[in-house]
This record gives sequence, structure tokens and C-alpha cells, in this order.
Amino acid sequence: MIQNKALMILNNIEMQNMLAAKTLTIPFADIEKRLNMKGDEWPNAVGDFGTTPTNPILANGPIGEVAYLSRLMQGGRRMAFFRVGSTADCLDLFRAFTLDGLYATNLYLDMYHKHQSRLAPAHCMLMPKCDGITGITSSVKNVADFIEALKIFSVRNFSQSAISPAIKTMDKDAIEKNIFLNV
Repeated sequence: MIQNKALMILNNIEMQNMLAAKTLTIPFADIEKRLNMKGDEWPNAVGDFGTTPTNPILANGPIGEVAYLSRLMQGGRRMAFFRVGSTADCLDLFRAFTLDGLYATNLYLDMYHKHQSRLAPAHCMLMPKCDGITGITSSVKNVADFIEALKIFSVRNFSQSAISPAIKTMDKDAIEKNIFLNV
């Protein structure tokens, strides 16, 4: 069972910003400007929202990325995710996939903001509230590593289990075959 503290953090931008302020370092001067941007996407963004590096999803720190992505759904199905890497522009690249393993997409996130976008990538929607985490900010090679990393991330960042009950519905075989063998 997920404790109230974890859900409060996952559903509260101000609490996420307090955590982000403790962990984020600003590697470049132009990123400091991004911290104070208003709106749900970059000004003059180009390309499909979230799926191109020229129009990334705005999030507030690593926990903000996890909170946003844990609310993501596609066709009424919950999604899980893991971080693939980063770009030269300090964007994070995530692989997001449905828990049945039948749909996957790459998503670019910009974590240097004080809010989260209220927009969802094409073919996706956001749940109004997060019921727990469905992914991690590190790379993994298979389903077993993903599940173990999810447990570790949860305890490390929330001092308790904060994993969404939806993770129990994962089709591990389909995800292994369709997601991890194609990364």
C-alpha cells in the first residue's frame, strides 16, 4: 500500500519543486532561463509535442518527470517507462510503453522547469492524479531489471513503496519481447 507522503509528493508541484531544488544543478546559463518559462511547452516549439527534442515535455526535476510520466495513458492503458539517456541540449529521453507491451514511444522531457506541462503527447492522455510510480529515471536492459530498479527508486526517493498498483498487471513476457528486445 502506498503511503500518503509519497502520493502527496507525486501530486503536489510545490513539494516536487522543493525536492528538485535540492538535487538539480544548473549546468548551463540558458537552462536558468528555462526555469522561469511559463506555459505548457517551449516558446516557438517545433514538431510533435513530447516526441521530438524540439518540443519536449516540460517537467520539474527528476521526481516531476516521474510524476508526469506515471500519469500517462495510451488508449485507456497505463504506461510504464525508463530513461534511455540524454541529449546534448540537456533533455532526457525516456522509453514509455503500455503495461500490455503493445505500444511504445520515445519521449523527450525537459526537467529544468518549476511546473509540469498539462499537455499530453499525441495518442496519449494524462490521468488527473498519480496513484504511484510506473517507471524510473535510469536505464535498464530487461523486465527483471526494470522491476528491481522500480523498487529501489521507490524506496530511495520516497522511503517507502510508491509503486502504482497498475504495475501488477504488467504483461512481462510481451514487454520483454516487444520493448526490451527492440531497445
